[in-house]
Amino acid sequence: MFRQRTLDNGVEVVSLALPTSPVVAVRAEVGVGSACEASDTSGYAHLLEHVLVRADDLGVFGSGHVGDAWTSKNTTAYTITALRSEALDAARAILNTITTCRINDATLRQELTAINHERAERTANPFWRIRERLCRALWTGGPYARPILGDPDVLRNATLDDLRGFHAYWYVPANITLYVIGDTSSHDIAEAMSSTCAANAAPAPPQPPVPAINDFPITVREPLSGGRAAFAIGFAHNPPTACAADTAALTWRVLRATTGIDVHQLVAGCAAATWLTVIGSAEEQRPTGWVRTICDALQLAETALRTDRDTADRLVSAARIRELRQQERLESLSGHIADRWRIDRSLDAPTAHFLRLNRVGPHAIADGLSRLSDSFSQAPSVDRSPDTSPHRDAS
Repeated sequence: MFRQRTLDNGVEVVSLALPTSPVVAVRAEVGVGSACEASDTSGYAHLLEHVLVRADDLGVFGSGHVGDAWTSKNTTAYTITALRSEALDAARAILNTITTCRINDATLRQELTAINHERAERTANPFWRIRERLCRALWTGGPYARPILGDPDVLRNATLDDLRGFHAYWYVPANITLYVIGDTSSHDIAEAMSSTCAANAAPAPPQPPVPAINDFPITVREPLSGGRAAFAIGFAHNPPTACAADTAALTWRVLRATTGIDVHQLVAGCAAATWLTVIGSAEEQRPTGWVRTICDALQLAETALRTDRDTADRLVSAARIRELRQQERLESLSGHIADRWRIDRSLDAPTAHFLRLNRVGPHAIADGLSRLSDSFSQAPSVDRSPDTSPHRDAS
């Protein structure tokens, strides 16, 4: 059973009661990410996430808990998984951590060093470079092209007053949503949270504008060791509806199982992107050759789904089971619920998710693969000018 309530202090609370769960997942999302930053605050959302967690360790309470935090294009999320008897303590701890800016210079310097190490580690990862290049190319010049790790020069000069000002503007109650998933039957979470953080009449700051969607795919190539290379083709699109998201989830799982192609999707509020990655010989320099390889793989998967009923049923069933198993984890379920609420303000119950997945059959997945293959194979040659070609390589 879902409950949704906006507290007097402005915080929105969404809870889902799961009476048989021995643990509870608490997730607080603040509506700020790299797309919300200006040029002189580039990287502040991610830096603030670091220093808040370091300063408070997501609260200390009870018999212990597992906490985590991350920053995306348009949100910063803080999570705690705790015993169900400590649901209220977990919810209070996470709100106290993010609404009270207990930071000092030593913590700031320590986390700036940690972010430098994180940047070096990620930059050395060719698949992370693919993601960054695709984001820059798909949303060229817009806020969603900004890197989550930010501008090193801006971060190097960040002060405590700068971060406190950023926190005071973005971390207002009206810009915070608290999700509590698990056995909450003995608690009124919303009532208990009403006095946890001070009232603040400030409205939620405006979110970045909806990005323009390019109507052409972008290609990216990154060298790997051993004479290999990774090639990706990606496209921007509107955030999927719940039904489309479930169909896509099964489609990508079937595609991986049949071809080895890796699929990634980034959904950030009003923006979304999907890209397919293959690994091959570095001697293949032409993007058209890589695209042909991907299209052939898509058609191979489509054929398997359309011509062999037993194979198709087995592939789809395996994909459905893996997807449902993932949603059994409360942390994954809370993320799924938060995504749907953020995109279209719908509360997506696990039973509805299960029913939608059961309705997705082999032909629906095959149709999706066919449309994707057509959109890639009909794109003009990438050898044309990148300013005019509907299918261009990202620099």
